[in-house]
Amino acid sequence: MHTVFSLLIRFLLPESLSSESRAMLAKRAAAAAKRRREREEAEIAAEREYDDAAGESGWSLASVTATPRRGGRRAVGASRRFARRGIVFLRPLSIFKPRKRADGTWDANLFFLGIAAFHMSLLMGVLQLKANYAFFALQWGWAELGPFMSFMGWCRFFVLVGLMPSE
Repeated sequence: MHTVFSLLIRFLLPESLSSESRAMLAKRAAAAAKRRREREEAEIAAEREYDDAAGESGWSLASVTATPRRGGRRAVGASRRFARRGIVFLRPLSIFKPRKRADGTWDANLFFLGIAAFHMSLLMGVLQLKANYAFFALQWGWAELGPFMSFMGWCRFFVLVGLMPSE
């Protein structure tokens, strides 16, 4: 079933971007990767230069013991780069970051919509617990539980459609 679905998507659905748009996006991605590589190389070079200079300033015994451990800045930089690579999968979530509008106000609609969607997904899991509680503690049957679940669905609809779009 998944194979058929994958083949249908691959060969029957049209590409949403034109070839010019795809080429432009590929150029942007290559330029961003090049900038990232250059930044990392510059960071590594600065760390090596600092560590090399730190080991040479020994005009007195006090200054030698006060200088940082050789390779310390390099280890900190490597750990920062490792952590930066470790959270790169979160980069698409930046779409939820509030943006500044042209008139100077902040547009946080997607941020609040994301929070609401997250809480609604949590509430969907809680609904099963509520149903089990209603069955066993309140001795409800399907006749009582059906209207309750419909009411909960209408409340969610009202919040997402009626209250969330603030403009």
